[in-house]
Amino acid sequence: DMGKAARAAGDYGKAEQALVEALALMRRHRAEDDDFVTAAMTELADVRYRQSRLAEAEQLFRDALRLSTRRHQDR
Repeated sequence: DMGKAARAAGDYGKAEQALVEALALMRRHRAEDDDFVTAAMTELADVRYRQSRLAEAEQLFRDALRLSTRRHQDR
């Protein structure tokens, strides 16, 4: 996907834009704790970490972990 490719190339601005759009789309069509949603959150968190936006990255990582834990505890 474009976000991953841009991140791999070091183009974090482009990666962030693509991941924000992908995450918004997924949130409209999937459950909040869907594995694809939490994976996108983690990818966006990684980009923000690489941009030195540490507080934002930490919050996304924590939210993704909370949602993923909730989903998989229910199984």
